[in-house]
Amino acid sequence: MKISYHTVKDNLDVSRGFGAAGFRVVTSLQKLGHDVPFDDPTAPVQISFNHPHAYKFHKGQYRIGYTPWESTELPKEWIKMMNECDEVWATSSWTADVFDLNGVNNVHVYDHGLDERWQPAHRQIGDTIKFLHVGEPALRKGGQMAIDAFLHLFEGRDDVHLTVKAYGQNYLRSWQGGVFSKPKYDNITIIDENMFFSELQQLYYDHDVLIYPSYGEGFGLLPLQALGTGMPVISTDAWAPYQKYLGPLALDGRWDRSLWPIHPGEVYYPNFENLLSIMSRLGNNRDYVQEMHDHYFSQAEKVHYEYDWLRKTEEAFSHVVDRFTKS
Repeated sequence: MKISYHTVKDNLDVSRGFGAAGFRVVTSLQKLGHDVPFDDPTAPVQISFNHPHAYKFHKGQYRIGYTPWESTELPKEWIKMMNECDEVWATSSWTADVFDLNGVNNVHVYDHGLDERWQPAHRQIGDTIKFLHVGEPALRKGGQMAIDAFLHLFEGRDDVHLTVKAYGQNYLRSWQGGVFSKPKYDNITIIDENMFFSELQQLYYDHDVLIYPSYGEGFGLLPLQALGTGMPVISTDAWAPYQKYLGPLALDGRWDRSLWPIHPGEVYYPNFENLLSIMSRLGNNRDYVQEMHDHYFSQAEKVHYEYDWLRKTEEAFSHVVDRFTKS
């Protein structure tokens, strides 16, 4: 059947979460045999993958609003917009619960999937234990906390390294000489430049552990990608649909008032002391790092199976397809 897809121009960049996920929504539907034009008023169904103020539908269409969210309250003006849809789809069960508790009707869950290119690789510990953080300049993803924890534990050591992959810019700062400045340390590398997919993928394979002390995610593609490669992941877990796969490196936190006006309500504050404890054990015990490599590699195929884009898409759209193809 014909299922129209809509999003705003800024969400078409496949190097970002909206763009990467949206591309897989479209290509998965196409693989399932559907015609998927962009913003087509002749399609009986349109899915608008946006925040609610950017939803777009045409007269007579079955309207599906598809939206991620990261805190416990919605902007008040969004609720009316969401309830004007025939269905609202959330990107995780946690997000669906937030929508439901905020008064959104007819909520469904359409989890994101895992790009099959993030294939498992069995890592072996090298001379240097390499931590990786990805996500700057989005403050919510905890890059500053990753820097602070690393410096607290490993400043000046040449057998432990942290790489921070940012997207175009970063807001990272550290105390030097009593003032805030850009961090310049021998065992920290900050990459602002854009990378080809193959380069980004290799960055994951070249590192031992992902650090992701996020305050909340609508889904969280970055940790899932790491898990798909068999990479150990230190991540907050309360928001994560794949919580069970975070295992022994799951990071504790607490719900508290959001720092960001764009995200009202509460977000999940990572436990800094818990982060220090987890990172210290990894950075000071090479055998434990290898044990974690083995553990996370052993579950990677299960992660790929559970978060297969094609299966997730078929499950999410099945009731809609039935509605319009069965008499």
